[in-house]
Formats: sequence, C-alpha cells, structure tokens
Amino acid sequence: MWKGSGRIGAVLASLSLGSVAMAAPSAAQILAIGGQVSANTDVQENVTWGVGPRVHVGFPLIGFTVQGTYDFYAPDCGTLKCDLKEMGVNLLWSLPVPSPVKPYFGAGLAFQKWEGETPAGDDSDTGVNFLAGIVLQGPTFHRFQPFGEIRYQIWKDYVNQKVFAGGILMNIF
Repeated sequence: MWKGSGRIGAVLASLSLGSVAMAAPSAAQILAIGGQVSANTDVQENVTWGVGPRVHVGFPLIGFTVQGTYDFYAPDCGTLKCDLKEMGVNLLWSLPVPSPVKPYFGAGLAFQKWEGETPAGDDSDTGVNFLAGIVLQGPTFHRFQPFGEIRYQIWKDYVNQKVFAGGILMNIF
C-alpha cells in the first residue's frame, strides 16, 4: 500500500460526502419563468403599480443569469388616457454556492414605451438598470421560488425611478 493512501482515501470520502450535502446546481436552475408585481416610484415619490412576466436564463456553475422583464403599468396621467410598457434585459451575478437565500446584483438596459396620450413629449426612452435582490430556494422552494428586487433606473429623457418588484419564479429545467 502507498504511503499516505489512507489520507487520500479520507479526503476523497469527505469530498464525496460534501458533494452530497451541498447539492450541485441542477439543470432545473437553468431556465425559470414567472410573474411579478412592480411598484415604480419616481423622484416625487409617485407610485405606479404594474404587472408582468419575468424570465431567468442561468449559467449555474459560474453564477451569472440573464434576466428579461416586462411590465405593464397604467399610471394616473390626470385626464389623459395612457399606458406605460417597460422592458428590461439585465445580467445578474450571484455567488454560485448552494444556499436557501440567494442574493444577486446586476445591471442592464431598460426600455419604456408610452401608449395613448403621453404626459411627456416623447413616447419612448432608453435607460440603464442597477439592481439587487434575493431569491428563496433550497428544498422548500425547489420548483417555485419567491423573489424580491429593487432596481434604480436612470433614463435618458425621463425622470429616474426606483422600482420594487416581487413575485414567483418557476423552474422549468
């Protein structure tokens, strides 16, 4: 028998047990879709509520996720009839370590489109998102994962906004 082979066996055994205790990221974390409710707050602290879908396409071994969001808002435009649609594409990063609470940080692009009579002269705008959030996961939240997120949006023409979003993601595969 080789000298030190007992130590090598012990290390391999502990690594095997560690890999069972810390489940490796599964294929179920690669694609998730869900819904969200958003509260969009501008500088004057006017709140507009919205709803929409959300998609996460993840790369679990490196901790990056591409997030797509779409929100439909019906803001109070006074006597005007208007709707606001907002889409975002973000790159998120989280530490790729299994944990029941997964915090993430990210940045990306945002696009707004007003329909109907607009309170501003222009009916669309492009901006930048900076965001942070958490996703609950683990054995309790394996298939359906609640999340909460805060985004700060810097717009080219419109007033900068804070958006608070929450909802549920469903792991597809």
